[in-house]
This record gives sequence, structure tokens and C-alpha cells, in this order.
Amino acid sequence: MDIRGKTAFITGAASGLGLGIARTFARAGANIALTDIESGPLSKAYDDVGVLGVRALAIETDVTDADAVAAAVERTETDLGPIDILVNNAGVETSGADIDETPMETVDWLIDVNIRGVIHGLQAALPRMRERGKGYVVNVASIGGLQVNPDVQLGTYSMTKYAVVALTESLHDSLAADGITISAYCPGAINSNIWNSSRNRPDKYGGAAQGTQDHPFWQLLKNHGLSPDDAGRFLLAAMKNGPLFIVTDERMRHVFDRRHAAILDAYDRAETIRNELGLAPMPPANTGAGN
Repeated sequence: MDIRGKTAFITGAASGLGLGIARTFARAGANIALTDIESGPLSKAYDDVGVLGVRALAIETDVTDADAVAAAVERTETDLGPIDILVNNAGVETSGADIDETPMETVDWLIDVNIRGVIHGLQAALPRMRERGKGYVVNVASIGGLQVNPDVQLGTYSMTKYAVVALTESLHDSLAADGITISAYCPGAINSNIWNSSRNRPDKYGGAAQGTQDHPFWQLLKNHGLSPDDAGRFLLAAMKNGPLFIVTDERMRHVFDRRHAAILDAYDRAETIRNELGLAPMPPANTGAGN
């Protein structure tokens, strides 16, 4: 996919996957707007990208703040030109507890960053893309947006990523009609510091805390994860076909297969129960869910 001279707007770009995507896109010739809530790492990321021979911009941005995201988009288009590629990457994770054991302020943090952050990026950039009739949107949803890994306690995190997948699917057809491609990037393990997301959690969500390297999630990332730059290279290679879903490996396919089988079984049981209760049959489906 030729992205030379195009402008990419990337949230959560100061480290991890976001920085890997930024470096990959810059090496391919794209101009990069890096946004992140962490000022120190963001400054270093700007230096990393700036030496790659493209124009770059670093904007300290809290994706939970819709006005801040809109201002960052406006500044990017003023300084670098129209945004061709929007990457809603900013995301946080907390592990180790079921929902009834998770403080509500932590739940709010996950929802505000992982869901509202994506929404804010879309609301700020999509009208501009629609007006121009072109663009590419990548919503980073994680493999956790397609299935729940039984080996790690990430149910609340997966809840937010399922929402990102649903939002991406809901936009797919309408954006295609406007000349815009959208993909849900659902990578498996990436050797990043998302396991320690709480390091910069704002006070209103419970304040900063240090993650534990003993958790199975961190061990998975460290021992089997793609490097952020390899994950960025994978994304760019996959984008050339414009798929709705992008996954990086088959490690958790068996979990998805089991979930898919359970859904199909539910449909079979629904038909049996409807017959037992003497309920009238539903009319045939047309093209969309609920029709």
C-alpha cells in the first residue's frame, strides 16, 4: 500500500503498538501526527519519527476529552494537510479481577479510553474524510474484541474491545459508500507495556498504579508477542486489501471457533423452543441484522 506523502493521525502513539505503527508508516513515507497523554514519551516518539525523513507533529492529547481530540485533528490538518489515515489506537487494560471485583472508577477508565476515545477520533475526523470522499480508518480492537481468553482475566477489557469491533462493523458499509475504508485491527500478543497501563491513569479514575509482571498476560506478551514495529509492518501489509478484520496469528482461533459454535447452537435451540411453544415463524431475513 503506497502511503507516501499521506498524513496519518495516530492516537496512543508515544509507545507500544502506536509508536510501532507510527515508525512503520513514516518509513513508508507518510507524514505522522502522534498524539498521546504522556508528554515525556511523546517527545521521544516525535524524535524517533522525525529522523525518518517525514514531517511529524506531536500533540499531547487525552482521548477521553472530545474537544481535545477535535483540536488535535484540526491542528494536524492545518500543519500537515488532510488526514488520509486515522488510527484509533489509544487503549488501556486492567487485569486480575472479575467485574464485580473491579472498582467502578476503573470500569469508567476502560470505557472512556477504549470506547469513547475511538468515538471521539471518529467524530472529529470522519466528517472531513466524508467531505473529501476518501480515507482509511483503523480501529485497534485487539484479539480480545473477537473472543475472551480463558487463561487471563481480561473480561472487562474485552467488553470494551467487543464494542470497538461492533462500531467498526456498523460503519463498514456506510463509509464504503463515501469512499472510505475501515478495518478493525485485532492483533494477538504484542510485546508492549499495555500490561502497565495504570502507570498514567488520571486521578479521577483512581490514580496511577504499577502493574505486576507476574500476571500471565504480561508473560504472554513478553514471551510470544510481536514487536511493536513488526505489528505495525503487519498492519500496513494487511491494509492493502482493505479487510474488515485484521488478525495477526491463529493462536486463539480455537477459542473463537468455540464461541462461534455456541452462537450457532443457540440459533438451533431457539428454533426448537419456538416450535415447542407454538410461536409463529419469523419471516426470512433480508440483508441486515434484525431484518
